[in-house]
Amino acid sequence: MTADDKVAHYRSLVEGIPSVEVVPIAPSRHFLMIDQPLALAGILRRFFDRR
Repeated sequence: MTADDKVAHYRSLVEGIPSVEVVPIAPSRHFLMIDQPLALAGILRRFFDRR
């Protein structure tokens, strides 16, 4: 499964929710808070700054 396939899959799971944004963080596995903590922090910061 490619990265684009994974994003499409996750988007399909939440397609009825208008404010959802699916953001891939690569290379990470199941625990991106351990695999890519700085990337996750940046995406969360961007999300909260928009609120």
